[in-house]
Amino acid sequence: IASPLAGALASQMLKSRWDVWLVRRIMSIGGLLVPAVGLLIFPRIPEEWWPMPLVCVALVMAFTTWASSSVLATPLDLAGPRMAGVLFSISNSVCAVPCFLGIEVIGVVRDRYGWSSAWGVCSALYVVAFVAYQWLGSARRMFD
Repeated sequence: IASPLAGALASQMLKSRWDVWLVRRIMSIGGLLVPAVGLLIFPRIPEEWWPMPLVCVALVMAFTTWASSSVLATPLDLAGPRMAGVLFSISNSVCAVPCFLGIEVIGVVRDRYGWSSAWGVCSALYVVAFVAYQWLGSARRMFD
């Protein structure tokens, strides 16, 4: 439900003549910063507040889908419809290596310092991704 709603929101903003890069940046707030905050809150919710931890994780997962209307849509902005698939597959291949390593790192952090620290590392990575996207990202067509 969340992903189509995020796409509809982004489409409505674009139809209202919002700048593409502004829409991508706004959607990245939902797709990267909201989950970062949720992952910091989640391990601190008391057990007595059940099912709030479940609600928190559900919101994190729902807002993560907003990345589809920001970060994941950027290859289409940069490369156009003809080459976007090539750019997307190259970037996914490059990003696969840190993902495999990240699983191991989070496992070590969890074993040594506990779940709260593991969620904190994940949250920090969301923030780093947000800052990198805001700073280095673009919606300007680079090649066609």
